[in-house]
Amino acid sequence: LSSVDVGFDPNRVLTFRVNPADADAAARDPMGFKTRVLAALRDLPGVDAAGVNTCAPLTGQCGSSVVVSAGSGRLEGPEIGVHVVDGGYFDALRMPLVAGRSFGPEDRPGSARVAIVNARAARRLWPGADPIGQRIAVATAYFAGGDSMATVVGVVGDVRYQAVEAPAAFDVYLPALQRSRGSTMFFVRTTGDGDPNALLPSVREAVRQADPGLPVYGVRQLADVAAAATARTRFLTVVLSVFSVLAVGLAVIGVYGVVAFAVRARGKEISIRLAIGAAPGGVVRLIVMEHLRPVVVGIVAGSVVAAALTRLVAALLYDVPPRDGATFGVAVLALAAAGLLACWWPARRAARADPVGALKGDG
Repeated sequence: LSSVDVGFDPNRVLTFRVNPADADAAARDPMGFKTRVLAALRDLPGVDAAGVNTCAPLTGQCGSSVVVSAGSGRLEGPEIGVHVVDGGYFDALRMPLVAGRSFGPEDRPGSARVAIVNARAARRLWPGADPIGQRIAVATAYFAGGDSMATVVGVVGDVRYQAVEAPAAFDVYLPALQRSRGSTMFFVRTTGDGDPNALLPSVREAVRQADPGLPVYGVRQLADVAAAATARTRFLTVVLSVFSVLAVGLAVIGVYGVVAFAVRARGKEISIRLAIGAAPGGVVRLIVMEHLRPVVVGIVAGSVVAAALTRLVAALLYDVPPRDGATFGVAVLALAAAGLLACWWPARRAARADPVGALKGDG
């Protein structure tokens, strides 16, 4: 799961929210407010890029709608994501521009309605055709004035907004400066390797200058958001790993105890074998092979039961089949090696003992 390409770079990105409706000045001119804040953020020392969206990736909190392509296809359902962004958002998250152009200052109220789609939506709506210049309608009236028709001017890479394990949705991006309502999440990418939180006082000042009465909330680093998206899986992995190690340890101790007891009970026999010329290596092999048989039977029986019960852990797996051959193979080899070691150690100690002394002691 940690190797999945989520479609963006979360490192060195600070996020925070503001709601223009919470302050009179920003509520009267939300588009102007966004423009002023973004300009102030981009002028700050240590800022590489800044942009806005209505939600953050990997949170599952993005809005959805119905998207219809003029004379082509229709997309609807929860897997349709609609995002209100500016061009700086793609730069802040290092999202690749696949075709066309990004949003710019020309995409303002009164200008032509435009939209950007992700690569997956482009393939679904216009298979084999150029998506640039296509017309789409968004059912929800995101644009000021309620006009939902827009012309596609660009295609960007796929980003996972719902979860790391969920595939990228069919995403449509609309210009933030052509929307007049709702809260806004800002994304600020910093330069260098410093802590993005060190920029927070300057960020708050930039918002205060745009509107002194507007609070900043929901401050987080995007890297923390990405880490939280896999926190449950990482926790379960650690828990299962700890219990697996304990189980193997108990199994080794149990096998070792049984073999050691059996070897001590056969001390006289082993001493006689050694006294009449049996090689120590042969004695070790004899003991190991005798006691390794039940270990092998246990591994086979355990593998059968595990294969039958894999449906109970299927929901915890990502991109790995419940009956993955490689996983079962590694588990079998690990348990076989542990059982072999538990049998070999007491056998080795018995084979290295002085047979004459052991026989005298027995007498």
